[in-house]
Amino acid sequence: MLDKEKELLMKLAEGDEAAFHRLFEYYYPRVKVFLSRMIECDEDVKDLTQNIFIRIWILRAMLPEINSFGAYLYRMSRNAAIDYCKSRGVRVSLPDEFEGYAEESSDEKYVARETELRISREVSMLPRKRRKIFIMSRVEGLPNAEIAKRLDISVKTVENQITLALKQLRGVVSVIALIMGI
Repeated sequence: MLDKEKELLMKLAEGDEAAFHRLFEYYYPRVKVFLSRMIECDEDVKDLTQNIFIRIWILRAMLPEINSFGAYLYRMSRNAAIDYCKSRGVRVSLPDEFEGYAEESSDEKYVARETELRISREVSMLPRKRRKIFIMSRVEGLPNAEIAKRLDISVKTVENQITLALKQLRGVVSVIALIMGI
């Protein structure tokens, strides 16, 4: 483990490029070796590794919330390799020494809880009518026609409001997905 890793993550979250370079220098070779065990093409391994670190830079504000940066980085690398292999129709098998990371980590549990909280907050911030329609549809499971009838509005209005709500919620989910490398 890198000395003062948590401190580096805090600095990185604030945009400190020197902190990013220290983390990059330490972890880049490890990520590259890990990916090269599943992917044969050296150029693709380099590209995937660089993309992972680009995502880390982009998502740096969320890094202080991560308890184990190594496990987080492993998960991102693992998901990148799986996506790469799936896109090429190749089955991927993980190297044995990395299997311990595959268990759900406390970071993943934290992110799942955080995702639920953020979605709940986002739903509560929807305009009143849109929130009501969304809850009737997604929580209560009512069909659009029934919602329209109960609220005395058109089915098209119901559909539009659900679409707008989902669009807003996708933004929250996609940010969290990027953070986890899903």
